[in-house]
Amino acid sequence: MFKKLIKNAVQHKAIAVLLVITLMGGGFFLYKKAKAVNGETFYVLEQVQKGTLIASVHGSGQTSSENQVDIKPKVSGDMLTVFAKLGQETKAGEAIGAIDPRDAEKAVKDAEVNFVGARIALNKMRRPPDASALLQAENALTNARANLSKLKRPPDASALLQAENALTNAQNSLEKLKLSLETNHQKAEEAKQKAQDTLTKTYDDAFTEIASAFIALPTAITKLHDILYSNEIALSENSIRDELTNIGALTDSTLEETDIYRLQSFQAKAESNYQTARTRYETALNDYKNTLRSADRAVIDALLQKTLDAEKDIVQAAGSERTYMDAWIDYRSLKKQAPFAKVTEYQNNLASSISQMNGLISSIEGVQKNIKDNTDAITNTERDLKTMDQNDPLDLESAKSSLKERELALKKLKGGADPADIASAERTIKEKEISLANLKAGTDPLDIQSQEMTLQLRRTALADAKEKLKEYTLSAPFDGIVAKIDVKQGDPVSPSSVVATIITKQKIALLSFNEIDASKIKIGQKATLTFDAIEDVSITGKVAKVDTLGTVSQGVVTYNADIMFDTQDDRVKQGMSVSAEIITDVRQNVLIVSGSAVKSQGNMHYVEMLENNAAAKSVSANTPLPFKTAPRRVPVEIGLANDTSIEIVSGLNEGDLVVTRTIAPSSANTNATQQAPSLFGTQSGGGRGGGFRIPR
Repeated sequence: MFKKLIKNAVQHKAIAVLLVITLMGGGFFLYKKAKAVNGETFYVLEQVQKGTLIASVHGSGQTSSENQVDIKPKVSGDMLTVFAKLGQETKAGEAIGAIDPRDAEKAVKDAEVNFVGARIALNKMRRPPDASALLQAENALTNARANLSKLKRPPDASALLQAENALTNAQNSLEKLKLSLETNHQKAEEAKQKAQDTLTKTYDDAFTEIASAFIALPTAITKLHDILYSNEIALSENSIRDELTNIGALTDSTLEETDIYRLQSFQAKAESNYQTARTRYETALNDYKNTLRSADRAVIDALLQKTLDAEKDIVQAAGSERTYMDAWIDYRSLKKQAPFAKVTEYQNNLASSISQMNGLISSIEGVQKNIKDNTDAITNTERDLKTMDQNDPLDLESAKSSLKERELALKKLKGGADPADIASAERTIKEKEISLANLKAGTDPLDIQSQEMTLQLRRTALADAKEKLKEYTLSAPFDGIVAKIDVKQGDPVSPSSVVATIITKQKIALLSFNEIDASKIKIGQKATLTFDAIEDVSITGKVAKVDTLGTVSQGVVTYNADIMFDTQDDRVKQGMSVSAEIITDVRQNVLIVSGSAVKSQGNMHYVEMLENNAAAKSVSANTPLPFKTAPRRVPVEIGLANDTSIEIVSGLNEGDLVVTRTIAPSSANTNATQQAPSLFGTQSGGGRGGGFRIPR
């Protein structure tokens, strides 16, 4: 209808110009009448009403020559599953696929936790104080007052005596500590010196033990050799050939082949252990010959260990040879033959050698233990001394500080409380009184209001998170057929990816929006379509797709959106110019005022109200009302807004009268209109659209 009026106006230019002049003249006459009263300021008022506020955006474009739409995700991620099949008929809202939603689900859970926390905090603020909290606050105030009274009270004889005794005890403790620290340090030094002297003697004893060992070791190793490789058995027994060694004699005197084979295993072990002992002995002997009693302690330690190893190997070799002899005697006994006298002598000699070597081993190990014990004693005393050097000064300083505190406490007690302490106690009482008063009065209304706003923010964040989670499920925007599937499970996708293509029989309008308006458009929003070529035709539709990537042309960013027709009209042809109003938000039963009524200063929004507006309630809207007193500013919280109206969230009540325009007299008998800057500046169409309806 509006476009038709414009068209008729163009066709009858003369009539239109005359009509405009008439309207301007009438307006000027009314304005002059409103200014008839000299020196008064006139205000145009408006009543705050409840109604429905609608916000919309406008775009233009053409009807599409194609009937297919690419389904693109709004978020990035990996495809969790693809529900659609190629050629499948799909209904509007039916799921095409799903993107892995774990991050979005976590965001929803976090938002729920924050929302619940904000709600609990608000409930806690609104809850009146319980008896326990009041009792605690009252006790705290009582204690603070008692503390101040105690500070102002002069000291009694008992308190002075206690302070003097505490000072005496601190002085005695300091003197005892000094003496104790000195004594302990001296004892530790003496213990260290004693351990060092003992260690020196122990190393001297160690060399003596080594020397004693190398007196006995040559005889022992020689006996081991003779038992195996001499011909003493042959020389003592007429039945054995003289040229045979003892090993040969024992083998020759064993009649059975199986016994000889078994005996040779014992013989091999005895020879192997003897060679090991011989090598270890010769190495130790060579080191002993090259070591002096005054050698370094590390050298003595190494020689002790080598001597001990040689003694142990000799014991091992002697044991193997004795086992060898025992086996030979067993074989002889089975044949009812007596053992050689020499073999029996060897058995006794080996037992004696083993006993002697074990004694030497015990002596060497005892020396090694003494060395370790004295070395550990030296280490422990050195550690104790180091600890004393670190801690003794601290202990002394602590005792001195304690003495200083006792001196100051006595001095303070005699001189009375410090004025600073009294002032601090008085401040504490004041704080406790304020705290108790606040507790009885309840939470500050401003704090409650602030928490209510926080709760609303958390509620909005939760709703946004849930809305974001929905974007991880890709749905068909209309009925159609799946013509193409471009992804599979596990594929990464982004807002530039095409997941599937759907063909529909419905007509599609392709429209362009600026970046501000595009940010408000969502899939599924209702739209009204009009056509330049077809007058009086209005078709409803809904948003089927919104591009996530814009197009830049001459520095201007635009975004395309597809709108599906709800009904089909054969008069609408492909390529026709089309305009659309998309409803982006609707608020029902909310407080609404004109956009010119809301002003801003910094981050604050406010309206102007007259102090006594009883007379103004009978005046119709947009009628100037004279008033001598300047209006007052009332802070408000605003919500949704369109080109003409604004939602008032808080600060006003239904029926309140607010100033929408101010007409002030000029000093030169000319008329002037004063209008504070509105929230949205000059009203100029573009950008925000929509309107509001007052329920009847």
